[in-house]
Amino acid sequence: MAAPPPAVLIESMVEEILLRFPPDDPASLVRAALVCKPWWRLVAGRRFRRRFREFHRRPPVLGLLCNSMDKGHFEEDVVRFVPAASFPPTQRVHLNHRAIDARHGRVLLRCMIWDCDDLLNGEFVIWDPITHKEQVLPSLPRYPDRWSAAVVCAATASGTCDHLDCSHGPFLVVVVDTEAGKMFVHVYSSETGRWSEQRVQRPNKPPHWLWPSVLVGNELCFLLRRRTRILKYNLLTREICMMDLPSLSYKPDLLTSTDDGRLGFATVRKSRIYLWSREDASGDNAGWTESRVIKLESLLPVEAPLKSASAAGFAAGVGIIFVRTKVGVFSIDLKSQLVRKMRDGGGQNIVPYMSFYTPGRTSLGYLFV
Repeated sequence: MAAPPPAVLIESMVEEILLRFPPDDPASLVRAALVCKPWWRLVAGRRFRRRFREFHRRPPVLGLLCNSMDKGHFEEDVVRFVPAASFPPTQRVHLNHRAIDARHGRVLLRCMIWDCDDLLNGEFVIWDPITHKEQVLPSLPRYPDRWSAAVVCAATASGTCDHLDCSHGPFLVVVVDTEAGKMFVHVYSSETGRWSEQRVQRPNKPPHWLWPSVLVGNELCFLLRRRTRILKYNLLTREICMMDLPSLSYKPDLLTSTDDGRLGFATVRKSRIYLWSREDASGDNAGWTESRVIKLESLLPVEAPLKSASAAGFAAGVGIIFVRTKVGVFSIDLKSQLVRKMRDGGGQNIVPYMSFYTPGRTSLGYLFV
C-alpha cells in the first residue's frame, strides 16, 4: 500500500519558515517561490516583504561598486557592480561614471566625461541596482573643484525612518566642496527637485579633496584628504564642524561606525587592521581609543601580498571591512572573522551596496502564466 502524501503545510507556517531564510542569499527565496503558486503569492506579497525586513533588521551587502580606469584608446572612468551574494543579474558596468556613495538602497554615481583635462559632464545620478532605474539630477550651479558627496534618506535628519524599505521614498544628496578658498554645501531634495546652496565661513584654509563619508546618527562625516581631520555635516542643523584625528605614526584608510553608533576609523599597516573608535563623551572631553587589532596573516590566503594591503571599504551596520591587495579584494566580517574573496585585481576605491532583495510579482509572475 502506497504511503499517504505528506500533509500540506499551512500558509502561516510556511511564512514563518521563509522569514528565516538568510537575507544575503536572495536566490533561496526565488527557489522557494518557484515551488508552487501559493508560495509565489506569499513571497511576492507586500506583507512578506515588510515582515522579512523587520525580522532581519539589517540589510545585507548585495554587491560592491568598484571604480577603476579602463585603459583603451583613452582612459575612462568605469564602475563595475560585483555581486556579493546570489543577487539577480543587474547592469554590471557604467562607463564614464564613478561610484561616490551608496546608502538606504540607493547608489550615487557621477558622470565623468572629459575633454583633455576639462570635465564636460559632471551630473549626479541616482541608481537602483534592483529595479535598474536611474534618475539624473539637475546640474549644480557650478562644477565643484574639490568635493565629496553622499546620498541619504530624506527622513534621516528627523530620525523618523528605520530605513528598512525607504529606497523608493524621498532622498537627499549632500555635496561638500571647496573653491577659491571658500567652502560650500549643496543639498538636493527629491521632493523639491532643486539644489540649495549654503556658504560656510571657515577661518582656516579650506580642506582639499574629501573622501567617502560615513553616517553617524544624523551627521555625515568625511575624511579629509590629508587624513588628519574629519569634516562633519549635521543634516538637522545644517552646521559644519571639524574634528581632529589622533596623532599616530600611520593615517586612517577610511572612516567606520561602531555597532553602538559611534564614529570610528580603520587602517591597514604591516599586515594588521587597526580599528579606532570615538569615546562616548561630549565636547572636548571625547577622545579616541584603539578598540581592536586584527592580524591578517591568519585570515588572508598566502598568495595575498600583505605589504600592499589597504582598507578599501566599509559596510556600516553589518561590520564588514573590505581589504584590497594586489591579487584581489577580500571581505572580512569583524565579528566572525569570516573571509571571502570578492573579486580579482585591486582597482581603486570600493563602495558597498546594502539592501534587502525579495522577488516581486513582476520578476516571478511570468513563470506562472
